[in-house]
Amino acid sequence: MEEFNRYIILSPHSDDVAFSLGAFIISNNLKDIHVLTFFSRSTCTAKNEKMDVDIVTRIRKKEDEQFFKFCKSKAELFYFDFLDAPIRLNIKEEDVCSTYSTALEKSILNKVEHTLLNLITNDSIILSPLGLGGHVDHLLVREIALKLLRTGYNVGFYEDLPYAGNFLQNAIYHKVFQLNGKYNITLKPLIIDSSLTINDKVKACSNYSSQIENSTIDRIKKYHSQFDNQLVSERIWLQ
Repeated sequence: MEEFNRYIILSPHSDDVAFSLGAFIISNNLKDIHVLTFFSRSTCTAKNEKMDVDIVTRIRKKEDEQFFKFCKSKAELFYFDFLDAPIRLNIKEEDVCSTYSTALEKSILNKVEHTLLNLITNDSIILSPLGLGGHVDHLLVREIALKLLRTGYNVGFYEDLPYAGNFLQNAIYHKVFQLNGKYNITLKPLIIDSSLTINDKVKACSNYSSQIENSTIDRIKKYHSQFDNQLVSERIWLQ
């Protein structure tokens, strides 16, 4: 990937960047990296336990710290502390991928533009979730990234795991083709190789013990095995 001096990575939730771009961040010494987590206030855990929002939020942020502590890239972590979809929209966890955002929802994103615009430099790139799986929180974050892309900023889109593990390669390409047509853009794939094995990445992702399940691990492994049976490759889409 072209060298950028600043990487601004948009993360809907605390684990999304690690699951989706973990090998890239662990393997490379990125000196100026900012991870902005949007919907960091949550009650969701892998065990589906009913826990206080402050407790779960604190746990998830601690997991972020543990993950990034072992990365070559030393990231600045920033939290907008918006409520995640089940609390914010009063929906069940299983409905997050079948709920659509409204104009009121998008007003959330207007609140982050000032922070983002202050971070963006001429030699920076913004990396956003592609929105595979249709999680409403991921789609909201993608909206602001698309707006920045159309404004002329350098923007890339990562294939969000574990959702990407539910799709065959041609299905992912088709979704990007649809996105290109809808927004009149020309996103093209770039594969980023790493020296990490699939087991290395799974071990790193396991820092998010409050969130990761066996099914999550299976989807991460399935996704990466489509590129190579051993080493991890991650893909982003750039214009």
